[in-house]
Amino acid sequence: MDKNIVLIGFKGSGKTVIGKLLAGRLKKTFVDIDEMIELLYAQKTSQNHSVRSIFKSHGEHYFRQLEHEALVGVATGKGMVVSTGGGAVMDERNRGIIKKIGTVVYLDVDKTLLLERSMQNSLAAIYDKKNPEASFKALYKEREGIYTELAHHRIGITNEPKAIIVDRIVEQLHE
Repeated sequence: MDKNIVLIGFKGSGKTVIGKLLAGRLKKTFVDIDEMIELLYAQKTSQNHSVRSIFKSHGEHYFRQLEHEALVGVATGKGMVVSTGGGAVMDERNRGIIKKIGTVVYLDVDKTLLLERSMQNSLAAIYDKKNPEASFKALYKEREGIYTELAHHRIGITNEPKAIIVDRIVEQLHE
């Protein structure tokens, strides 16, 4: 299994945690696109900021451009498990890059659970503060079809342990 693996899914789907576990299991390098965005931002500005802070202070367009640059930067790498940001698939340019990077796995977390996780954590910068639930539902509806279309494998997730999810991904990759 030499091919890279790219994890896609909504914010809160566990791409980073599962990605690290999967990379360890498969003896691959873990690459987090959010971390790459932060590194690119630091290189360009000599300032360290979180992805959330970059998004909030510079807007979505600037953020998405950094995200695109980060994806281009890892596109030729080998032996990786790549965790994308939840909105990376919304830029059509990124969809081709994501497919080029490797096998795409959609972490399809139960919608109710995702909403719960979104409300527990500090709200994403992309949600409308006045009506975060409606904002979440609109984003989910907009992105779900793109995730499905882009994915080579779709892993349905509820509340099972992360190790079980990793087992299921590995099984699907070997089929």
